[in-house]
Amino acid sequence: MALCVALEPAATEQSERLGGKLTGRVWPPRTSLSGYAREIARVRSVMGLLDRLTARDLLRADLTDSGPIVTVVVPMFNAAGFVERCLKSLLIQTHQAFRIVCVDDHSTDDTYARAVDLFGSDRRINVVRLARNVGPYQIKNWVISRGSCAELVAMQDVDDVSHPLRLERQVDALESARADVCGTSIHQLFPASLVPFFGDPRALGPDRDNLMHSIASYASVGPVDRPVSFATALGPHRREFIAKHGSQLFRRRVLLEFGGFDGRTRFGADTDLNWRLLRFLPVLNLPEVLYSRRHHPHSLTRSRDTGFGSPARQAYTRRRDGEHELVRRALETGDPASARALCTRDCYAADVDVEEAHLNWGST
Repeated sequence: MALCVALEPAATEQSERLGGKLTGRVWPPRTSLSGYAREIARVRSVMGLLDRLTARDLLRADLTDSGPIVTVVVPMFNAAGFVERCLKSLLIQTHQAFRIVCVDDHSTDDTYARAVDLFGSDRRINVVRLARNVGPYQIKNWVISRGSCAELVAMQDVDDVSHPLRLERQVDALESARADVCGTSIHQLFPASLVPFFGDPRALGPDRDNLMHSIASYASVGPVDRPVSFATALGPHRREFIAKHGSQLFRRRVLLEFGGFDGRTRFGADTDLNWRLLRFLPVLNLPEVLYSRRHHPHSLTRSRDTGFGSPARQAYTRRRDGEHELVRRALETGDPASARALCTRDCYAADVDVEEAHLNWGST
């Protein structure tokens, strides 16, 4: 059960006064309550800044190529209420060499129109609408398979927010550590009825929007190349939370080498990808809080049909665990080539059919 601590007025006022103090700092998983409150005040200041900015403030008519280019993939489904804040958070990145691909998964609301109306004149953003709903993993596979995709690929959930230094810190980390994948620690905001599955149990709030706040610190994970299960290597809980996938930055070549995501499912394939990578390489996570995740009842991890504990997710988990047991056995018998083959998907995206597109760069 989360420890709920009321946000004092001073903390709320400080959050609104911080202004430009947006630098994420190394976040120790165990710290004093006062330090914890200060960090949450800092990340809330990022949200406040985004709310004060308008899309028009951030639009650009040019592309920046100074530094490694990052393609940011933003799958969208019925996200009209989230897309503005999400895209504003990407446009204020200090690492400006990026291209954004927003793919509307045949929403029944005006997500596509809202993204085009607000951000369609920004040279860095493409917005695509699909003719049918295919799920987020086929969308990601489709984008990373395109020839116009950059050599670095960042994931971004449309109901979440990236902090201004996210891409800069991650690009630097990949280069300095010679790593292939990098996530971050995260800030979580949620109604009191939806306690996060992972992270610090101390929840501060509620705030003026009746939301609670906490922090989840993800440690980096070294390769699990021994013939043991992930439950044995990491524990039964941590094995499901390798990283906050929406915060991860990948080298595209690694995604392609491992066949991208399991495009034949609509949920749970983030963990599957991280498990497949972990058999051969480390998954880096920065201790800085550089991403804010919003928990709400309509997300894939919370809905009745696809959430944790649902029959559909339980069935998928059994299938996934069975497939990864075959990988473990291959390692146990000293056959890394077979293990690698078992860890490689086919980047399935065959159901993707573009209905409409607003393009500022590249092509569909």
